Amino acid sequence: MLENPIKFPLDFPKCPVCGGERRVAMEALKSEHEQGRCKGAQNAYLFQHQSLIANPNMQFLSALMVITFYDACLDCGTVYCLHAETRTAVQGMGQKPPQSAGQFGSKN
Repeated sequence: MLENPIKFPLDFPKCPVCGGERRVAMEALKSEHEQGRCKGAQNAYLFQHQSLIANPNMQFLSALMVITFYDACLDCGTVYCLHAETRTAVQGMGQKPPQSAGQFGSKN
């Protein structure tokens, strides 16, 4: 057992290399946000990744899913993780697939 378990969700508001807070996707949507054509430009990201974590002790047809959201620093160009969250994915015949992660910061 871990001494200090990690508590999800995790947020990384600054670039781990230069400490910058300006991001490519956020800046790209800023004008759209200012004109009222989109909400939440601060939650914009370039891409997300979903990984199923295999655990032989979990119930059959269920797995832990880790969803990570990435963007690039506008100051130094480093691509880094902005947000990470976990969900339980249930797979099987006749069951709905896991819900899309959508946009972090939203209340899905």
